[in-house]
Amino acid sequence: MSLIYKLSKYKQSVKYHKLMVNFNYWGALFKLNFIKYFTNKKIHIIVLPEHIGDVIAFSPFAEKLKKDDKNTYVVWLINPKFLSIIEHNFNINYCIPIFCDGVAEKFSKNKNFKIYDVRFNGNNFCTICNTKRQYKKIDDNFNLENYYEYGSLLEIFSKLANKPMKKEDWQPTIYIPSETVSEIDNLNLPTKYICIHATSNELKREWAKDKWVELCNLIFKNQNIKIVQIGLKDNLKIQHPNFIDFCGKLSLIQTAEVIKRSQLYIGIDSGPAHMANATKAKSIILLGKYRDIVNYMPFSGNFAAGIDSKIIYNPKIKCPEIKVEEVYDIVKAFVV
Repeated sequence: MSLIYKLSKYKQSVKYHKLMVNFNYWGALFKLNFIKYFTNKKIHIIVLPEHIGDVIAFSPFAEKLKKDDKNTYVVWLINPKFLSIIEHNFNINYCIPIFCDGVAEKFSKNKNFKIYDVRFNGNNFCTICNTKRQYKKIDDNFNLENYYEYGSLLEIFSKLANKPMKKEDWQPTIYIPSETVSEIDNLNLPTKYICIHATSNELKREWAKDKWVELCNLIFKNQNIKIVQIGLKDNLKIQHPNFIDFCGKLSLIQTAEVIKRSQLYIGIDSGPAHMANATKAKSIILLGKYRDIVNYMPFSGNFAAGIDSKIIYNPKIKCPEIKVEEVYDIVKAFVV
């Protein structure tokens, strides 16, 4: 058995994985202690590695920490896949990419820094070690089935951090670097377009495919505007000269810039919807009955206040049951 083969097998082992978890943790810890010693700042660490919507929705918390104490140095533990959506936020001093939930768990137990571990959904993004822990709760009734009854994502996470924030008072923001703006310039997008996102990581949050197609056809027929689809996968398969499919072709931060430039964003409850809110894009968001939740409002800021946005929500019907005519009437009001 060759040495190279042995090394390759070792790198696939749980033992090696745990070694790298410790390396990730202790390396970051060394840097943070160095920063603490030489800056004399109060280091506050936010533990929320994913997902897109969660991270964007909770981003105003970094701003709150800075406003509460100017001597605060804000650190965010993040899954590398989502780094681009917060790394340019000037309220966040330092992002620590972590490749395993085990690193987050180690930081959660650290007593030398102020830790805000707000993970509550039981979702471990590491498939190797499957770190297990007791997730935080707002109260004894709080669980994955009813969490939206406790408010928007910002309100939920801030309550878990013991620093409650009101959804109307805080606007999430994505800071897009100039190089990303230049990259999107090179795509030669149309001057005017509607941006749509039709898929979610939960099917129950999606609108019916045939209704998306019908809506797009109404827009093509009656509005002089193109439609740009973003996301990971094209499930609509629309063939029309005014339909542009960017699914699977953009990075997260590029997606945010494409949404920002649109005349109107139309989507469901998903990561790109939070991007639309954070970039202050005019938006129509389709929500429907979700689990047994009655008060379903994931968003803060403009979306919560109804500024340049319309949330279509009826707690009695599911998202696929929303009528095309209802959505199209709002499109006509937004697109002049």
